[in-house]
Amino acid sequence: MERFEQLREEYQKYSFKGTILTVLYVVWVAVLCGMVSMVSWIKDAETQTGKQKVVLIMVAIGVVLLVTAIVLYKFSRKNADAIKDCMRRLKIMIVSDAADKLFSQYKYNPDRGFTDDDIGEDGLVAGNLSYSDDYLEGVCPNGIRFRRADNHIGDNHHDAWIIYDSPKCLQKPLVIRPRSVLTFKTIPEIETEDSEFNKLFRCFCEDKAEAFYALTPKLMRALIELHKNLKRLESSSVEISFVKDKVHVVLCRATNPLEVKPDGDTTREIQSAYATIELSYVKMIGEALSLQDDVKEQEPSKSEQREQQKKDHENRERWWDSAEYGDPSAAPSADEPKDDV
Repeated sequence: MERFEQLREEYQKYSFKGTILTVLYVVWVAVLCGMVSMVSWIKDAETQTGKQKVVLIMVAIGVVLLVTAIVLYKFSRKNADAIKDCMRRLKIMIVSDAADKLFSQYKYNPDRGFTDDDIGEDGLVAGNLSYSDDYLEGVCPNGIRFRRADNHIGDNHHDAWIIYDSPKCLQKPLVIRPRSVLTFKTIPEIETEDSEFNKLFRCFCEDKAEAFYALTPKLMRALIELHKNLKRLESSSVEISFVKDKVHVVLCRATNPLEVKPDGDTTREIQSAYATIELSYVKMIGEALSLQDDVKEQEPSKSEQREQQKKDHENRERWWDSAEYGDPSAAPSADEPKDDV
């Protein structure tokens, strides 16, 4: 695998070439402006021969400028493609570092994204999709499949859009929005029994029973934790929409955490850590969507209970023979082991 430092040096080399090409473009424009000013020389020429000389000079300069423009354009395109390829390989490296820690199955394509059909049914955002990339699909540890991409819609940058295959299919849409976001006038608002959740979010659904079916305590706790983490790291918000057997989660903000910064001194480990934090949100919500809300601790079997009682009894016997005898607070509380009836 390529080293992060090598790719960064390659990126910086192509960036420097891009700066030189920009300077050459400025010089080219200056020469072109000078050529335009030579038109007045034709008028000022006293003889026909003088005018012809000026025209020939302008034609020669024009040919040179045309050839120079073609060469600069080709070099610029080639250099821009090289920079884009470096960024692509760097991003694959960083995102793979993060995804390997969180998911056993995933596919990542930095050039692919969502379409209008993918996000059009969620009811969260109005407007056409302008741009989408950083497509990641995979399976959460609990088996729930997800798809994620960075979207840009209109003037709002919905930096992370996640679509889960929900184990629960709702007949009526359920929309969860932060308190600071505008409400839905056409969908009635409901409140949950969690006061902390109600302080942070507003829920809209036509069917209260279905809303409570989807809003498990585990999911509400995950949303509260996610909201606090996002507010602590940056100014952003989270919106959720349940549409039939899909769950759309949108992290709204103005920055893109998966964008690599190769022109600074940031190491691979630091950038991978930022990507891990970003993708951990995907895992957090996916695990909270599980049908098993809170897995109850299994009671020990009778044989395990007997074994524990024997250990407690042995500890009590040792206490009787120890120097702490007579101190009730030091005595271990245990029942005598009993046989099964």
